[in-house]
Amino acid sequence: DEKDSIYSSLRSEFKQHSIDDTNRAAMWEYFINKVSTNLHMVLCFSPVGEAFRVRCRKFPALINCTSLDWFFSWPYDALTSVAYRFLGESEELAEILSDEQRDKIAHHMAHDHVSVNAMSSKYYQVEKRYNYTTPKSFLELIDFYKKLFKKQSDGLYEQIQRLDKGIATLQKTAKDVASLKEDLIKKLEIVEEKKIAANALIEKCGKERVKVDAEKAVAMEEKAKSQVVLDRANGIKAECDEVLKKAMPALNSAKNAVDCLTKASLTELKALKTPDAKIVDVTKAVLILKEKEKKNHTWKRSQAMMSNVDKFKRELEEFNKEEIDASLLNMIQPILKQEYFNQAAMSKISVAASNLCVWVVAIVQYNGIYKDVAPKMAAAREAETEHAEAMAKLKQVEEHVAAKEALLKKVTDELQDAISEKNRVEQDAQACQD
Repeated sequence: DEKDSIYSSLRSEFKQHSIDDTNRAAMWEYFINKVSTNLHMVLCFSPVGEAFRVRCRKFPALINCTSLDWFFSWPYDALTSVAYRFLGESEELAEILSDEQRDKIAHHMAHDHVSVNAMSSKYYQVEKRYNYTTPKSFLELIDFYKKLFKKQSDGLYEQIQRLDKGIATLQKTAKDVASLKEDLIKKLEIVEEKKIAANALIEKCGKERVKVDAEKAVAMEEKAKSQVVLDRANGIKAECDEVLKKAMPALNSAKNAVDCLTKASLTELKALKTPDAKIVDVTKAVLILKEKEKKNHTWKRSQAMMSNVDKFKRELEEFNKEEIDASLLNMIQPILKQEYFNQAAMSKISVAASNLCVWVVAIVQYNGIYKDVAPKMAAAREAETEHAEAMAKLKQVEEHVAAKEALLKKVTDELQDAISEKNRVEQDAQACQD
């Protein structure tokens, strides 16, 4: 579409040069030649620094295939004209400077720039090193002058504002002094009244402080009693926690045994058609504990128990190990007494069976310990209840103490205010007398 637009715009030129408008290749070649003829690229380089020199070495075409235009320094009149124009573009300078002043400043800037050029030439003659001063340097000089002028103008304006404010403050102070003289006469009349009122308030605050101190002593005594109850309850609870820790190894052993049961090992176990008698004893023990099965302990019944491996493992994890019927524990004791009923012996036959063996032993051990410490657990719960009651009572006592302390603080603040008011009144009286 873009080529068609180009061809349409050049159709008259195609006819002038006898180019057939159906020959798209010839038309495109004409267009490219025309672009090549008319396309000009302008590159502008600054002589300052190493960049121009390095680029000329890397790209010789910059010298060989280009037309070089070297821009010389601006003449004095041009510098003056540029400075005069840019100074006039600033609204702040235009408001303050007259045309004559602006012209003199422009000449001064041009003189500075030309002087730098002269010193740069002398510098090259002496040191054989270049110092370039470009038109951009001159423009930066103008911009710096404008910024500096604005900064100094703003500073002077700020000082003028401060001076005006100071004069206004002095005038206001003079009026205030006259007003204070009138107020002092009136204050002398009320000084004695405030001194009497302040002394009365101090006496009242002293009496209230005595009452608050007495109530605070009672509150602290109640807090000490509550602390005794709290310490005793904490001691009972700590003793119970220490006893309960003895059951944790068995509980952790059962948990680890279940964690070690993999889906693959359980699937392999239940797939056995004629398992070893020792494996049957292990599953029998699991049937008794988990399923509460007292009669049917066949391998087929065990396979049914392990039919859903994920469900079977989850039920082992969630097994209620605290409440096991005594008759079930009596049934399982003969199995537990077998020499082979341990992890070391069973692991030689089946990994899954060895983990189930560990689970059975750990559950029975934990249940035994749990039942032995049940009375102490009841004592622990009783201790916790007593502890909670003690904490509630202690909280009430602390709230009562906090209320008393708040009241004491209020009275103390009132006392401090009264003393401050008394001192202020006395100082006012002394100042008035002076």
